[in-house]
Amino acid sequence: MKPILKQAAVGAAAGTIAAFAMQQFVSLWHRTKGQGAENGAFGLDREADVNAAQKLWQLLFRRSLTETEAIAVARAMHYGYSAAASAGYAALAGKSPLFQAGFGTAYGAALWLAGDEVAITLLRLSDPRSKTKASHAVALAAHLVFGSVTELGRRSLLKRL
Repeated sequence: MKPILKQAAVGAAAGTIAAFAMQQFVSLWHRTKGQGAENGAFGLDREADVNAAQKLWQLLFRRSLTETEAIAVARAMHYGYSAAASAGYAALAGKSPLFQAGFGTAYGAALWLAGDEVAITLLRLSDPRSKTKASHAVALAAHLVFGSVTELGRRSLLKRL
């Protein structure tokens, strides 16, 4: 396997593991605060999750989903996005240590900013102004966990291969 493909495959695997870690972090956060998660795909922005899944499903299949189906599709979308983004991250991180900044936390913060703050707003999936400051902070923290677990997984998997 070519080095860049190896890096990308390792990144996809690490990103999938990191997505699970992110989901567990959010769940733990809500439990320690005595709150229930928003029941979105990853416990963050249910409205954005449901709307994204509905839009994708409408585009692909010209039909709507039930809310339960939309959450399941959104979960799959999160894992797929995590794997794809982390494949790109790992390919870049393998070329330059600059991309590994903050042990992957810069990558996690960039995904939070680009995805949770900008894309969700531009695609009108949810209005971030309607969310509390705490929900934005939890989302950022979850993405920092995601980035660092991706980097840890990337390094660990590369050592084993």
